[in-house]
Amino acid sequence: MLADFMQWGKARHNLISSSMTTGETIVLEGWVPTKNLRALRTRIENKTDYYALEELETPQDEIPPVAIENSAFIQPFESITRLYGLPSYSNLDPTVFLAGFFFIFFGLSLTDVGYGFVLIALTASALYFYKPPPELRPFIKLILYGGVASVIAGLFFGGYLGVDVSLLPAWLQAIQTFDPIASPMPVLYFALSLGVVQILFGLILDIVRASKNGEFMDGLLDKGPWILIFLSLILFGGNALGFFAGDSTYYVWGIYAALLSLVTTQGRKEKSLLKKALKGITSLYDSIGYFSDVLSYSRLLALGLATSALAFAVNLIASMVEGVPYIGFVLVIAILLIGHTFNLAVNVLGAFIHSARLQFVEFFGKFITGSGTEFKPFARDERHVVIENT
Repeated sequence: MLADFMQWGKARHNLISSSMTTGETIVLEGWVPTKNLRALRTRIENKTDYYALEELETPQDEIPPVAIENSAFIQPFESITRLYGLPSYSNLDPTVFLAGFFFIFFGLSLTDVGYGFVLIALTASALYFYKPPPELRPFIKLILYGGVASVIAGLFFGGYLGVDVSLLPAWLQAIQTFDPIASPMPVLYFALSLGVVQILFGLILDIVRASKNGEFMDGLLDKGPWILIFLSLILFGGNALGFFAGDSTYYVWGIYAALLSLVTTQGRKEKSLLKKALKGITSLYDSIGYFSDVLSYSRLLALGLATSALAFAVNLIASMVEGVPYIGFVLVIAILLIGHTFNLAVNVLGAFIHSARLQFVEFFGKFITGSGTEFKPFARDERHVVIENT
């Protein structure tokens, strides 16, 4: 307690000594969220009547710090945003936009009802019985959400700790929609479709970001043609598969029109006509990057397959030693516990890492430009004791 008290005194002294002071006055300059300005004024008034509080114009060369706030339900997903790094002041807070995608991706990567319930039980117990520190609680809640996502995905994918679905009740068999081991291609198409949706959403968010900074037309001309290309390809593919009626020629012309819009807009900032044309044509090369981004979502199929295959293998090995005299039952229990614990740990780690990677690389790269500095208000740094307001 004494160490923390002395540390607070040192921090206070450093702040005052770095400020403009005289024998009677002190001038402090800093940032405060707009919504807290009135509360700050009230707190100062409760201490003294001798003060002046002025709002300053932000210099053009000074970038404000960043403070992100979300609802209690979305707040656990801030762990992903903070792991990447806070966006700059001119960018959007991506937390609310990534939340749904991360939830779905984590579930598709684990796809097991049993493992999901284990995660829920472990994280709920940690939150209720052990009262983790405030900075750790959002991450634990995030893993709890991952457990819920895994239970939901496991119902549709038939993941029950590696148990054959045909041995389960009929109502559970009826819920299963996908079989990633026997028929992986539908799962692959579903994963790639999610990738297309998220990438399109990221391009739209970039237009919103540009509009927020007074650059709506630039954002529309930069990302709008790519959105048209994605939509035209989706319509063409849907027509080829029989989902959309009509002559395929019209859909092909739609693709050509989208490509033409890209070529004519991407070089608009160049000075000469030749440079405009070259910049527009070379921008077509970026389509390779978008194609590889979409393919990256195939990892969701691979991770789901790994979970199911390893769980099945653990059960198979356990069944092979069941007939060992005297110790067969003990070996079965040991193999099941160790094997499924290992499978759970490895695949939870993989689900978290790869679901986060899809946000960082394929999603954030579409609409986040630059990182920001976190807003850290002057406050007590509780290193050894924790003060709770009751």
